[in-house]
Amino acid sequence: MEKKKLIFLKFIVSELMKTNLFSLKDLNNFFLRKGYDLSINEMRNYLYRLKKRNEIYEFLEGYYTFDIKNDFQPQESIFFKKICNKIKKQYPDLEFIIWETDWLAEFLNMVSFKNIIIIEVEKYAINTVFEYLKTIFPNKVFLNPDEKIILNYANDLNEYIVIKSKISKSPVQKYKKSMIPKLEKILVDLFNEDELFFYYRGKELENIFSGLFKKYSVNFSTLLNYAKRRGKKKEFNNYLESILEKIKLSNDFRKIIFNRMD
Repeated sequence: MEKKKLIFLKFIVSELMKTNLFSLKDLNNFFLRKGYDLSINEMRNYLYRLKKRNEIYEFLEGYYTFDIKNDFQPQESIFFKKICNKIKKQYPDLEFIIWETDWLAEFLNMVSFKNIIIIEVEKYAINTVFEYLKTIFPNKVFLNPDEKIILNYANDLNEYIVIKSKISKSPVQKYKKSMIPKLEKILVDLFNEDELFFYYRGKELENIFSGLFKKYSVNFSTLLNYAKRRGKKKEFNNYLESILEKIKLSNDFRKIIFNRMD
């Protein structure tokens, strides 16, 4: 019976929204017009199950689409795995976030690409981890470097490590054996941190945003909330608007997202 209800709900939703997106409010109004006695909690439960079955995606809180894209499942480099293993072995109880710019390589036009491993740890541990990794990877580890430091000491390296303070309440996810940032965090951090990511400015940043939006599912509520937390809400929102227009996201999607920016 439950399976039949789920199939029925999916059919109703697909019939309701020919534009490929809908809101919980749209669904509720539809059922009310048809005389169905379905509570908000029941609808949320069914929508949740459709999400788990990867049949719909919640691209913004309360808004759903049938346009399912790939989940973000990056390939870890050998360098990445080696660093993770070293940290976990030395500090088994330490919580840290780690990712690498190699995950963005397919979207870049750079002739000479550098793989940067970014590690975020709590402030109390930052110097300890920095000093430890320096002994294993001499001349390849930098603590909160600015553009000048990177140009002077890392510009000739093909890969290097950056240690920085963890940002509280960052959107992260457990992936394989590591804690990595969600796609939304990567996008906002790239936009915000000019000194660290100065290689990825201008057209390269545009390529990254456009490529990630086209290939992967992005939760715009998570994206906008984290951008607000990072303190550049207005600048980020303006940039996001320009990117969504360039990738020709449908007017219906853009209107909903832009309204949430206010």
